[in-house]
Amino acid sequence: MNSDTQYGMTKKNIVFKETDKRHAELKTRLNYDNMGITEFFQMVVSAYLNNDDGITRIMDKHKESRETNEKTQRKMNRNLIKKAELSKAKFGLNEGEVESIFDILEKEHPDL
Repeated sequence: MNSDTQYGMTKKNIVFKETDKRHAELKTRLNYDNMGITEFFQMVVSAYLNNDDGITRIMDKHKESRETNEKTQRKMNRNLIKKAELSKAKFGLNEGEVESIFDILEKEHPDL
């Protein structure tokens, strides 16, 4: 950045991945509202940075959902660990065999 450019004036790109279906749905909905993608995201970012009540409610709802999903995930992980310990004790498995089982489970259930 050269000395002639003031902080806050340089434009930055914000990029993220989305599916082609959701991208098309977004463009369709925005077209219906006569709004472009850039205008939409600038509006959302401004609302977020200004602690707009509407976006705050959306964020709170999302956080609650995420926390619920994380708790569920942790519970599932604890259950898998307990099952592994029981199997290890029951079948006298060594560490290498246990790792192989976890590798198989991870391949079959990548979301865990």
